[in-house]
Amino acid sequence: MVGIFEQYRKGKIEEQVNKEVKAEEPSLSDILADQRQSALFARYLESSAGNDEKESEQRRELAGRLLKRSLEEDDLKTLAEARIEFLKRLESAKSVKESITPQFIDELMLINEDFRNLANLVGKEKVIDVLVGEMDRLAVEGKEEFQSIITSLNKIKEARQKAEYRE
Repeated sequence: MVGIFEQYRKGKIEEQVNKEVKAEEPSLSDILADQRQSALFARYLESSAGNDEKESEQRRELAGRLLKRSLEEDDLKTLAEARIEFLKRLESAKSVKESITPQFIDELMLINEDFRNLANLVGKEKVIDVLVGEMDRLAVEGKEEFQSIITSLNKIKEARQKAEYRE
């Protein structure tokens, strides 16, 4: 008997899932086929339950089944719905990564003392590399650090607009 994961990979179940959930790229099967994306998706599942212990445990179990490639049929709808939010978070991360420039680091150093100390310690280019490299993970896990970076970006954009308005 072919397992549910194999059926999904062969596209037999994907049609059913796509009818229920808006189809976007990449598909769930594309995410599962990519080792990095699959691991990020599993991290998203584990962290997306919030403070609800029962849901958190169910999500951890689902993430475990996903990583072991032993999905159950009931998992597909949950995974398809989670995929939409996962892709939104990756899109947010992409937007943030595009904004992380040396100029952004300079401006962030002006408004955040901890960040200034870090950049002075390891250098701006290293900070850029680390931030860009970790942004997807921070976004999918819903970390406070990701929200802090978005808040800082917004403050910097507001300051730039005010400065442009004064000129």
